[in-house]
Amino acid sequence: MPGVLDRGVSRLNNYMKSTKFKNFDKAEYEIKLRKPRKELVAEGICDYPEHDRLNKILVNPHQDDKKVLETVIHELIHAYIWDLSETKVTRLARSIVRILSSLDIEIKFKER
Repeated sequence: MPGVLDRGVSRLNNYMKSTKFKNFDKAEYEIKLRKPRKELVAEGICDYPEHDRLNKILVNPHQDDKKVLETVIHELIHAYIWDLSETKVTRLARSIVRILSSLDIEIKFKER
């Protein structure tokens, strides 16, 4: 049976979970479930796509599952369609989550 320390390590590993992908223009990104810096006052942040470095997306995991999903989708839209206005990105991300929900598609995150 795992002890308190084991559960803490497991949570830390999930908290720092990340994955990499390339956008349409082959700019490489790493997305992490990690709260952006406080001064940014945002639940997620996406770097401007550049080809000479690993671009980052950070998503605050300390939200409910639906908001984490919406934030991940929101930041992915930025990574793929940078020039889309913030208003349109927000509307599109919310619409995608709403449509998935209306189709009874639910995403549950493992322990964060």
